[in-house]
Amino acid sequence: MGNCSFGLSKILPSFRVNQFIFNVVLFALLINTLPAFFAYAGSLDKTSCYQNTGAGQFHCHRPEFVGQNLYTITELRRSRIRVNTLVTGRAAVIDGDTIKIQKKRIRLHGIDAPESRQSCIVDGSRTQCGQRATMALAKKIGNHLVTCEPKDLDRYGRLVAICSSRGQDLNAWMVSTGMALAYRKYSVDYIDQETLASSSKIGIWAGAFVVPWEWRRGKRLLATNDNSPGICRIKGNISRNGRIYHVPGGKYFRRTQIHTSKGERWFCSEAEAREAGWRRSKR
Repeated sequence: MGNCSFGLSKILPSFRVNQFIFNVVLFALLINTLPAFFAYAGSLDKTSCYQNTGAGQFHCHRPEFVGQNLYTITELRRSRIRVNTLVTGRAAVIDGDTIKIQKKRIRLHGIDAPESRQSCIVDGSRTQCGQRATMALAKKIGNHLVTCEPKDLDRYGRLVAICSSRGQDLNAWMVSTGMALAYRKYSVDYIDQETLASSSKIGIWAGAFVVPWEWRRGKRLLATNDNSPGICRIKGNISRNGRIYHVPGGKYFRRTQIHTSKGERWFCSEAEAREAGWRRSKR
């Protein structure tokens, strides 16, 4: 009995010290984790964002949203957007890939149309392809009801959706008619439609254009001179050596004159010239 008491008298002080250390470590962990717990309380929302109740914002962790507090709780409530709810109604067309239904702006999923102020070269002349895309979508919809199946919310808080009218996918229709491109950065859903439009040379594929995502970054079609139509500056010349095209900067480019009455022509790209049967000048 005496030996047992002697053993406990040595163990208890050591136990109390270990318990104290454990409590200190536990307290430190709680101090460090509680603010994050309350800041991001709740589950992920439909955009993979955590609600920051302290700041009144959503903090997002999706790759394209990292580091951005994108929209306030008030703005989300005001928009009344629910990602899992169909939106149906009369649509107002904003541009070639954006519509508005019931005061909600909706971005068409998986496509990117020329911007409203963007111009392209179609059939050898400059045209406002952004406006053409807008008018094409407006004419297609007319006064018919549009139903949109939500897929996501974009960084501006807009609903991203697949929209249809009279049973036809409007997103697919815009790409298949050459009025918009497949937006590969976010989706591969409409690549087949784009391939068909490109091979058929319809819509913007009938000429030269800057892809919309590059246009928004400031890239533009080059200005022209040399009396060429639009910006199609490659000269398709016919001589005793056959059909030869000359590119700007080539040795014979400036001296070459184009006479359309003789079958000579301007090209917007080398690929277009080669496909038409011309070969590039060696100098």
